[in-house]
Amino acid sequence: MELTRYWFEFEYKTYSELPIGLAMGCGLTAYNFDDAIHLLQQKVFSGKLVAPIKKANRKCGCFNFRSRACFT
Repeated sequence: MELTRYWFEFEYKTYSELPIGLAMGCGLTAYNFDDAIHLLQQKVFSGKLVAPIKKANRKCGCFNFRSRACFT
């Protein structure tokens, strides 16, 4: 099963609206976009609503569990 890298940028008015360290954005690896949103909500935003997403990029490349190789 392959994982895909995602990069999210959020809309915010003040830094206090985001968890610490997310002003520039947040990168994570997930099975698909829905899984990425779920991880954002549960792990990054600690179960709270995810801030409005300004930009979401799906990065080329994936992690292949069989070969343990990362391709970009």
